[in-house]
Order: sequence, then structure tokens, then C-alpha cells
Amino acid sequence: PGHYQSDFGTGQGAFESRSDPKEIEAERFAHVLADKLNKGRVDHLYNNLVVIAPSKFHGLLSEKCSRDVLNLVRHNVQKAY
Repeated sequence: PGHYQSDFGTGQGAFESRSDPKEIEAERFAHVLADKLNKGRVDHLYNNLVVIAPSKFHGLLSEKCSRDVLNLVRHNVQKAY
């Protein structure tokens, strides 16, 4: 916690980041991976997918992938690391 001064006087408080850096990085990685998977599907680089990821990341990836990519997922292994 730190001290601050505003137009309303002096106070105390803690600056809290609005987003967790790990969550931001996980979202960025899910977006990059989804782009690669989408492009790979269009280029016919794979026919089936097996996704092994923690459940939270699996959710992020599912949000970012196209429906066509998700239809190629044959197995989902939700593993905590």
C-alpha cells in the first residue's frame, strides 16, 4: 500500500493491476495458437487434433479457434500442470 494525494486530500491505498500478467499472456498465447491452427486447417496441414491443456487454457483456446478447427479435435485432455 502506498500514499497518494488527490484533489480530495491525502489518502492511503494499494494500486491493484486490473489484469493479471499471466492471464494476459495466456490470452495472447491462445490467440497466436488459434491463428496457427486456423491457418494450418486451411492449408490442410492436419486432419485431427488432440488438445492437452489445463482446463482454463482449453477454454481460452476454444473461444479463439474457429468452429472448423474445433470440429477436428478428436480428444481433449484437460491436465493441470
